[in-house]
Amino acid sequence: MKKINLLTLLLMTIALVSNAQIINGDFELWTDSTIGAYTYDSLVSWKTTDLSSLQNSNPHVHSAQPETTDVQSGSSSIKLTSWTAGGFFTGIPGAASNGDVLVNIAAFTITPVGGVTDAVPHGALMGYYEYTPGTGDHGSIEACLYKRNGASRDTIAYGALDAALLIGTYTHFVINLTPVGVGTPDSSLIWLQSSPRSPLGSGKTGSILRVDSLYYSGMIGIDEMSPLIKSMLTFPVPAVNEINVHVELVAPVTMNYEIMDITGKIVLTDKMNSNKQQINVSQLANGNYSITLLDDAGKKLCADKFMVAR
Repeated sequence: MKKINLLTLLLMTIALVSNAQIINGDFELWTDSTIGAYTYDSLVSWKTTDLSSLQNSNPHVHSAQPETTDVQSGSSSIKLTSWTAGGFFTGIPGAASNGDVLVNIAAFTITPVGGVTDAVPHGALMGYYEYTPGTGDHGSIEACLYKRNGASRDTIAYGALDAALLIGTYTHFVINLTPVGVGTPDSSLIWLQSSPRSPLGSGKTGSILRVDSLYYSGMIGIDEMSPLIKSMLTFPVPAVNEINVHVELVAPVTMNYEIMDITGKIVLTDKMNSNKQQINVSQLANGNYSITLLDDAGKKLCADKFMVAR
């Protein structure tokens, strides 16, 4: 009986770790904070550029604030808006981090630092986002796993989504955390930005990135995405007659796709003609589906989920 209980506990632990929650990763908890003449939106357990944009922009703008009218779930998401400092230094990203955000306008730098205690070798960062870029702009969603090495830190794994397309509805994303070092991490850092932070000022004022419902999934070495895959997007959500599948590749690879219903039955399968493909799903009934990309040998490269609703 004791062995069964221990096995059950182990399985429950693996399940919780493989789909790990992020503190305030649903962006529901906000407070108003005041420093001097400025009252800014403070995201609980995160740091943002909001106070910096209020202090350095004219007119004063919020670069990081709760979005309450356009959310993926719950009552709020985070809205990051690129801004102008001093009336002339344009395209500074609205940014947020569950570590810290160092803003130095005089030195023209915005830097993510620190992180949170985290000893889990997460396999992927997932969530939902929308992006409305200024012409030619791009933002990003990034995640990094670290391990302390004396006075410095080694990077254990890293992944990023380059947000460049106009995405007008919340779209599910999958970011592979690719191993770049060895060992077990002791901390992690998530960074969100509406325009590039380097070179600072290369973005477009007014670009907007909305993010909601962040979570980690899987573990490195256990059902991980292929190291050939950086990120995967499947949109729109919900789909009506077509879905668009965009995959960011490290190197070229021949891909096929399989679409399964919630019973695990394969309902569609075909070749991916490129890393950006539209798939006709008009014959699928309303409901939830998963799409898996495979190489020519049938090895799983990555997977995502989507919904059909008409």
